[in-house]
Amino acid sequence: DLNNIYAYLSRFLTDEQISLTLSFLPTSWNENKTEALDLSANFLWLDDDIYPEEREFLEQNNLMQNVFEVDLRKNPDALKQIIQILM
Repeated sequence: DLNNIYAYLSRFLTDEQISLTLSFLPTSWNENKTEALDLSANFLWLDDDIYPEEREFLEQNNLMQNVFEVDLRKNPDALKQIIQILM
């Protein structure tokens, strides 16, 4: 439920920053999240738990520059920092 996600994010981000996330598209996969990637498209991947197999796939395809490892428990300001990098 997106409402739960936005309620959670509102603890860390301003309304303006949350509005930037509206273009984020959810996806689904079976085993590895890399299954959901369209390698012909530009993407950003924000994740707090990249599996070793996923990291290997991303490295082999030179895609690690699209990845931001985010753990809000360790760094509550991580999303704000990423938004500053992207703006």
